[in-house]
Amino acid sequence: MVNPKQASIDPEAKAALREKYLLERDKRLRTDGNNQYVEIKHGFEQFLTDPHTPITERASVTDHVTFTFIGGGFAGLVTGARLKEQGITDVRVVEKGGDFGGTWYWNRYPGARCDSESHTYNFTFSKEIFENWSWPERYSKQDVILEYLNYVVEKLSLKKDMLFDNKVIKAHFDEKSSLWNIKTDKDKTFSCKYLISAVGCLSAANIPKINGLNKFKGNWYHTGKWPHTGVDFKNKRVAQIGVGSTGIQLAPEIAKSAKKLSIFQRSPNFSICLLYTSDAADE
Repeated sequence: MVNPKQASIDPEAKAALREKYLLERDKRLRTDGNNQYVEIKHGFEQFLTDPHTPITERASVTDHVTFTFIGGGFAGLVTGARLKEQGITDVRVVEKGGDFGGTWYWNRYPGARCDSESHTYNFTFSKEIFENWSWPERYSKQDVILEYLNYVVEKLSLKKDMLFDNKVIKAHFDEKSSLWNIKTDKDKTFSCKYLISAVGCLSAANIPKINGLNKFKGNWYHTGKWPHTGVDFKNKRVAQIGVGSTGIQLAPEIAKSAKKLSIFQRSPNFSICLLYTSDAADE
């Protein structure tokens, strides 16, 4: 094996490589920041709703808890579990979706799976959970990861601590009482001593500003809010914008049935086959 400290590179090749990376970086730098995206209203309201789980109305919530956690993804679940380990049972996880799972709840596009080995998604704080769950593939599909989270929630009885279909719209800290006063978009109000936010960066749909998008007469979809009933691309002409991790997973699935698939990309991407196999085959 070559010692990295002893390895050398031709100065001209190094300069050329550096220039290449600077050019690619410049393509990704934008002065408009979040203004490159459309505010989700006026024709885009469908991206504010949950396409996966029907809303279930709950009784009014006007109580007090010690901990409130915003976000029902991996972070919310593990925090709720670890707090219970410490004997703290009055915990509330507020989640805008109809169920837990975070990015693995929202992103259900065809081909969705993890690109880190499945075992890295294991919770290790519970020996029972760790030893009694086995992943069917080295790189698991979205529905399997969600199944794992269901398993964890059931084992630890976490669901009763979840407030689904609610989005926190106000959080005010009262200096006199040293408590947070929380309000959701469903008029649930309660207080807590500690407020923790883990809303994540992959659960909100970013809609790019494309001229005429809201007047487009055909069907168009966002991978972050994929229709629960799926999409039939058979004999359709399909255009896909983007070739990041999501685009790489999605394109082969669309190509299986579409009449024609055209992919639009800013710059070429490079990826290698995951070589995902079942654990049984590995053994």
